[in-house]
Amino acid sequence: MGNPAVGKTQVVCRYCEEFFSKNYKKTIGVDFFQKRLEMSPEINVSLQLWDVDGTAISGKMLDTYVHDANAIVYVYDITNTDSFKAVEFWNREVSLVASQNYSESSDKDAPIKILLGNKSDQQHLAKVDLDKHVQWAKDHKMEPYIGSAKTGDQINQMFYKCAADLAGVKVTKAQIEA
Repeated sequence: MGNPAVGKTQVVCRYCEEFFSKNYKKTIGVDFFQKRLEMSPEINVSLQLWDVDGTAISGKMLDTYVHDANAIVYVYDITNTDSFKAVEFWNREVSLVASQNYSESSDKDAPIKILLGNKSDQQHLAKVDLDKHVQWAKDHKMEPYIGSAKTGDQINQMFYKCAADLAGVKVTKAQIEA
């Protein structure tokens, strides 16, 4: 989730396809990606990632995109303060839908929430303070990450940790960083 042009598609492409494109191509609607992980010799995880158009996730379609989601990654561009401020809007909208979906059934867990400040390769242009990022994530019960779809910095680690949490697998820092 996040504003258009913050790098959501590039984050997913970096993780699933180990690819980064310098050309911006707007997502229309939603694109689907899948990544299979071996968490341990006994546990395999298949992540299905939905790359949702930043303008299409409002109104009636939002419920379709977040219904039964196990995790939500909020992405903003660290060089764009407005994109960070917009995460508040995305989180509020998703929380409204999620509270309806997850309060109806006691066997559903609320989704894991992650805050990703993208474009760490442009740290010298950052407009969002790291302490503010971490505090905001903490205040909203999110895992904070600063990473780069361009370089791959922290992208694999973020999704690996998320997959481990979803599968109930305990992983060490060394495993996450491998």
